[in-house]
Order: sequence, then C-alpha cells, then structure tokens
Amino acid sequence: MLDELTAVRFAFSEALRRMSEEQADQFETWLFEMVASLRDHPNLSSQTEFIDGLEFIALTHRHRHDFVEGTETDLDKAKTPEHVIICLQCEIFPIELGEPCPECRTSRWLHVTRI
Repeated sequence: MLDELTAVRFAFSEALRRMSEEQADQFETWLFEMVASLRDHPNLSSQTEFIDGLEFIALTHRHRHDFVEGTETDLDKAKTPEHVIICLQCEIFPIELGEPCPECRTSRWLHVTRI
C-alpha cells in the first residue's frame, strides 16, 4: 500500500509542478471531492488506509505555500530552522511531540515540517 501511495504522491507532485496556481487550486478541490466520494462508497471500506493516504496528499497540497519542506538554503544554514508539528486537518501548530491535536484530538494528520 505504501508503494502505491508513494507513486501517487510523486505523480501528483509532478503534475502540480506543471500547473498554474488556478489549475492547482482546482486540482486540490477535485482531490478532496474524490476522497469524500471514496469514503462514501460502500464497497471501499477495506481501502481506508489508501483513502487516508490520498487525503494526506490533498492536505499537504493545501499547505504547499504555508510550510516549507526539503533542502536547506544558505539562509537556512545561517539560522536554526524551526521544525514544528502541525495538524493538517485543523491547521493547528505547534503541537507537542507525542500529543494529539488539541483541536480535533486525532494524531492522524499530524505532520512534522520546517517553517
């Protein structure tokens, strides 16, 4: 399952690089609609992990400009980058390591990122 999600995330990332911001926003809307449709489908209850993975991809896409991931720049090396844990669902941060989100009380959408 993890391999399939990694492939899907890579494909979506490649597609997003080629889209305008307007197209990327439309893609985000479509992805969330697809996740909701899959969750409502009665024959896909065994695919919860995959659907959660798709939703995680959509949530990280939603925050693509808010939080920075990846390699350090020279400016980053000059100062200590701040790593925080955020809840992608509730947009709450920072969250203490090992704690659930104080808003929605889930650990499902917690994500470590550099701001």
